[in-house]
Order: sequence, then C-alpha cells, then structure tokens
Amino acid sequence: MRTASVLEFLSARRRFIIIVALLAVVVVAAVATLGGGLVSKASESDLVVVEQVKVPDWRGPFLRFNRDIIPGDISFSRYSLAVWSKPDPKSRAAGLLQLGIRDPAQPFPQPLATMERLGGEVRFYGQNTLWFIPDKPLPKATPLVLVLSEDISEIAGCDYKGPYQFEFNTALLELKTVAQRGFTRDGRITAALSFNDTVNPADLREKLSLLDGDGKEVPYEILTAEPADSLEVQTGRPVEELSVLLGAGLKGASGPLGLAQTWKGPVPLSFELGFNMATSSPPSAFGQPEVRLHFNNPIDSRRSGRLEDWFSINPPVKFAASSWTGSRYRWGRGSFSGIRLTGSFEPGKQYEITARKGLPGINGFLLNTSQTRPVRISDRKKGFAFDSSSGFLSPHGRRKLQFTTTNLSNVKLVAHQVHANNIVLYLGSSSRYSLSHRPFSRPG
Repeated sequence: MRTASVLEFLSARRRFIIIVALLAVVVVAAVATLGGGLVSKASESDLVVVEQVKVPDWRGPFLRFNRDIIPGDISFSRYSLAVWSKPDPKSRAAGLLQLGIRDPAQPFPQPLATMERLGGEVRFYGQNTLWFIPDKPLPKATPLVLVLSEDISEIAGCDYKGPYQFEFNTALLELKTVAQRGFTRDGRITAALSFNDTVNPADLREKLSLLDGDGKEVPYEILTAEPADSLEVQTGRPVEELSVLLGAGLKGASGPLGLAQTWKGPVPLSFELGFNMATSSPPSAFGQPEVRLHFNNPIDSRRSGRLEDWFSINPPVKFAASSWTGSRYRWGRGSFSGIRLTGSFEPGKQYEITARKGLPGINGFLLNTSQTRPVRISDRKKGFAFDSSSGFLSPHGRRKLQFTTTNLSNVKLVAHQVHANNIVLYLGSSSRYSLSHRPFSRPG
C-alpha cells in the first residue's frame, strides 16, 4: 500500500512538472511572436516610395508613397481626388519636390545646386501622392532628376529614410517611320526618315547607311537641306531592295540623349504609281477650299487628258482639277507635283477622294488599282471685310457700312476723323496713314 502511494505521488508530481514546462514553452512562443510582430509593425510604419514615374506623361512626374502623407489639417475629397483645407494645401506642398536637368558627366546623386532647375508647381494628388506639374512641356531626350525634400518626414508625420533623388529620362530620339517617297525611271529611290524630334542633316549623315539586297552599301544624297523631323534621302544608284542602318547615338535638337540602339530595317518599295494622301489647308475666311492630292511620282498631264475624269469625290462635289508643283527643299531642289481639286467643299466636312485605275504617271508608270484616301476640309480662318473697298457715304440717309465676318463672335471698330481739307491728301498718299488705311475688303 505504501509503495503504491509513493508511485502515485511521483506520477502526479511528474504530470505537474510536464504541464508547467509546456506552459513555459507556450509563453516563450507567445512572447517571441509578439516581439516579432512589434518589429514588423515598426518597420511598416516607415514612409517608403512605392511608385515613381520614370518617363512622365503630360501630367509631369510624381511620387506615390506606401501611406498617407497629407498633413492632419488638410481634408481629402475621395470623390474628386483633390485636397482642400485652410491653410491652402498648395502652400504646404510647395518645395517638397524639385525638378532638375542632370549632367550625365557627373556621378549620381548629383547636388541639386549644380543642376539646371525646371519651374513648376507641387501638389498633393490623392492621399499618398506628390505631383510635380511643370510650367511647360519637359525637353525631349533629357536626363532629369526629381528631388524630394527632407521635410517630407515632418509633413507626413513619420520617418522617411530615403532615397531623395529619382532619376529618369524623357523620350529619347526615335525613328518613327521609314517610307518610300518616290523613284526615278532608272530605279533610284527617294526615302523619307521621320523622327520624333528635329534632326540635323549633317548629324544624320554620320550615322546613316543604306544597304541593297545583298547587304552592300549604297551611296546616297540627303535632299533635305535644313534640320527637320522628316528627312529625305535618294540613292545614288538603282536598287530593287533597300534597307536602312541607323547607328545608335544619333541626337535630336531637343536634348543631349541620342538614339538608344542601332536600328536596321527594310524600306518597302513599289515601282508603281501610288496615291499617297489627300490634304487640305485651312481655307481663307472668304476663299474657296481646295484639296491637294499627293502621289509617289508626278502625274503625266500630257497623257492623262482631262484630269477630272480620273477622280471622284464622295459625298459628290462639283470640282475642277489642275496640276500643281512645289519644292520640298530649299533653293528649289527636289521639286514635286500633284493634283489640286477646287470646288464647293464644305469646311469641317469629311470627304473620300478616289483616283481611278490607269492614271498615268511620268516615265510610263500607271496606277494599277483604284485607290481612295480620306480628307477633312479644315475650318475657315477668322476674317473681317467690308463689302465695298472704296466710296463715300452720303451725309444723308442710313449712313451705314456693311461688312462680313467669318468665325468671329464680335468686332471692335474705331473711326478716325479726316478733316475736309485733308481728304485729297489722304486719298492721294495713303502711306502717311498706313496703320489705319489698310483695305479690309473682300477679294474679288
């Protein structure tokens, strides 16, 4: 009996020790978990930039944070994504962001004092975003740095440990299109290279190579004499296939950063007459609208006969057709021609112009299929004109001047007195009154 009691006592004591040990493990685990949670929560309380615009759109660059940064005395409207308060939130955001042009030759981060700064306004956007709105469009192909003020910690009411500079580039020079513009009877090709920025012809020559179908270099001449965003080149010998090789680093006029990488691609060629496009310039206030038709080679008006027979317009318009010529380049080089259509086109209206199959071009080329191109007639320019260009008003009767306006909501007229003894001088020598004696009469 006594032995059994001793064993039972030991078993009970062992069970108590085991239970206490288990409870200790649970407490230790709970403390560890709680401690880990406190550490995690502390790190999550820091302010962190979670998104930045590297290539900004029209809105300008912005920084978005992982938590609200709006000061407590500023209210937020979730319906308008705007902030409003007293004091003015713009004054609280002022200076939190600055934008500068970085010098690629200097190491990053570059001191703000050594950068060319760009003007703009800083705003809160939503509850967790700072937005820099430039005064004017940002320069293309330019390295920029968005600098965040160290005052952000005080404004947001939490710790921000950096970074304070955010580097990005605006859109680099880009070759948008390469297209054939024309051809000669012996097979020499004129091609146009269009960029997203103005390019100097001398810079293009250093980076451009033309290749034939066998990969051999083709001599060429740059026809465009002045800097432009579209430059035309002509091969120095006939080719049946043509490719463009444009070396990386070609720079535009707007910024120091050049073409990001070497570009190589074919030029689609056609040795048939092609109807490229139809265009319309804004008509004068009282003139007749006209449409110009552009082809990849001039039209042979001697073989075509009556030009009106080769074109149709939808919606139908009674029109007259004639040839027109111009120069795409300075000093009259690279002349080209097309067809001019004049008629009762309505400003602001869309039309479709169809050139019929068989239209003859020079050197014997023909339009092999009927081709249709859209064109929108531009709105008229603003204008004012008196209905009569000369004459005298009778001192009796209605004594009214009639005039016509186009796209004007109001007109301010100022009358100047001419004494009777000066009328002859006024009419005979208008140069003394050049500022006030301009003829505002309708043409024709």
